[in-house]
Amino acid sequence: MDYEKEKEWIRKIEEERNEMDRNQKVRNAKLEGEAIGETNALRKNIRSMYKKGFDIEYVEDIIKSNS
Repeated sequence: MDYEKEKEWIRKIEEERNEMDRNQKVRNAKLEGEAIGETNALRKNIRSMYKKGFDIEYVEDIIKSNS
C-alpha cells in the first residue's frame, strides 16, 4: 500500500514539474516575441530617422553618454 501511495505521489510531482516547464517555455516565448517586436520597432524608427537626414552618430553619442 505504501508503495502505491509513493508511486502516486511521485507521479503528481512529475506532472507538476512538467506543467511548470510548459509554463516557463510559454513565458520565455512571449518575452522573446516582445523583445523581437521592440527590436523591429527600433530598427524601423532608425531607418525613418536616417531617411529624414537625422544625424544617427549624434543619437549614438547621446545613447553612449547616458549609458
